[in-house]
Amino acid sequence: QKLASLKVDAMIPKPLSSQQLLGLILAACIRAQKAHVAVIDDDAFILECWEKSLSDTHVFLFSSATEFLQHVVEHPEWLTKLDAIFCDHFLGDEELRGEDLLQRIRSQTGADLFLISESNFAKPEDAISRNGIRFLEKNVLSWEEISRLRKRVS
Repeated sequence: QKLASLKVDAMIPKPLSSQQLLGLILAACIRAQKAHVAVIDDDAFILECWEKSLSDTHVFLFSSATEFLQHVVEHPEWLTKLDAIFCDHFLGDEELRGEDLLQRIRSQTGADLFLISESNFAKPEDAISRNGIRFLEKNVLSWEEISRLRKRVS
């Protein structure tokens, strides 16, 4: 707006207007910022896959709900900086399920929330979408497929 109010269109290379130039600058700034993503999963291999696939982001990996919540307690402002949180539904032996964890922190963050589970999980899609949590289906691999993937990643 400031640039437009100065009427500097004449100084901008044509065919760009000041509004178009500002749009390009804003788009470049957005692309330059890396997303901040948290992933909670009790499977170390799955976490490693997330880390590799999110290499262009600031990714924070947690192997349990307890570990994630401890980080939140130690760094309460951190939750507000996250853009997305991906959480496995079944977190090992913990009593807190992924859905419960996301419900607990939902009001403290503006991040997009994703619950991840196998396709055989009876997904309460209506409840999840009403509560601002999206469901992502985790593709379940056979042990043979996992073994091949581990060899490839190593």
